[in-house]
Amino acid sequence: MIFTETIGIDVSKPFIDVHIYTVKKHKRFKNSKKGFTEMIVWVNKPCYRTISSCGFYLRTRQRT
Repeated sequence: MIFTETIGIDVSKPFIDVHIYTVKKHKRFKNSKKGFTEMIVWVNKPCYRTISSCGFYLRTRQRT
């Protein structure tokens, strides 16, 4: 698979910040189940993703 996007995901206690580098877009989501779902919907495209945290969100993302 060839990826055309690179997306960085930074997880902190209050927020999840997502950066789509190739189109220079940024969006911030609340660090909650609802915010996580909104982030997945917003980012739902073939891309190379990086996540800077571990725990619940990393394990959930690895399963999808």
